[in-house]
Amino acid sequence: MYRLSEYRITDYENGLLWWETHHGFAMQRSGKCFLYNDLLIIGPCSHEEHGYLKGEFLDQLKTLPAWNKTKYYCLSVELLDVTTGRSLSEDFFERMVGLVTIKRAGAEAFQDEGPGTFRLDKYQITVDANGRLSWHGYGGKNRVAGGQCIIQSGVLFIGPKEYDKGGQSKQEFLTIIGGLLQWDRTEIWCRSLAFRACQPQLQRKWPRAANRNRDTWGDRAYHEKPTAVHSHRQERPFKRLLPLGFKFQKPSWHLPRGIKIGVMYVIRLVTTGLLLGLILSIRAVKATWSWFRSFKKHDQNNNKASRR
Repeated sequence: MYRLSEYRITDYENGLLWWETHHGFAMQRSGKCFLYNDLLIIGPCSHEEHGYLKGEFLDQLKTLPAWNKTKYYCLSVELLDVTTGRSLSEDFFERMVGLVTIKRAGAEAFQDEGPGTFRLDKYQITVDANGRLSWHGYGGKNRVAGGQCIIQSGVLFIGPKEYDKGGQSKQEFLTIIGGLLQWDRTEIWCRSLAFRACQPQLQRKWPRAANRNRDTWGDRAYHEKPTAVHSHRQERPFKRLLPLGFKFQKPSWHLPRGIKIGVMYVIRLVTTGLLLGLILSIRAVKATWSWFRSFKKHDQNNNKASRR
């Protein structure tokens, strides 16, 4: 077993790679992993079960050695098949290799194929004489945006936008890329720099030309929770409620799994009982108020009758 961020990676003797991570309250999710050159691809979740609390799970991770069989890792939901343009599936990996471990190939073989301009989805990909890659895409309002690309571990990653220029309509741009050859120098690509370094100190920086975008190699996704949806939406800054350096003390005791599950159901039962009691109390107050109004009205009618 190995530790990778908040994942526990298990390497079985038959070549199967399996990941596990915490989720929600005392829940665990797990699924398959795949090796692709120097990239560990974490596949979709296929199992969910009761497990440890988050603190307990992370404490167990600290006792495991760090994952060192690849330099980078990525989530399969972030990668796309060049041929179909769809997200990768287990069938994709099995088609390439046969089981769950992908045969390592030359990730930089594209450099020997020379310069060229290609079409990839709605992008124009250009390889210059020095092997540098760049992309262009329609940015709206008769403007074309562009930036740099990188091929890492045999996967094409689209870098952040560095510039845009006007003078070209959407139809003109689509006509140009429609006459280009389909990109075929990698089998997998990604619309962002979604790969992370397995060792944080090895996290590489994007070239200085793109520094104003404040993006690093996979930095947008590096700090995300393992079970989060990777939409790369920018979150609003939150207000700090506690002083810097404040840490909650973790309890030194650990409950057995059976007791934890029982406590969880008791909490749910008590919460349901409180809500039901609140609803019944509101109904009782309404009924009392209705009775009081009818009684008062009846008393007023009796007083009027007695006066007559």
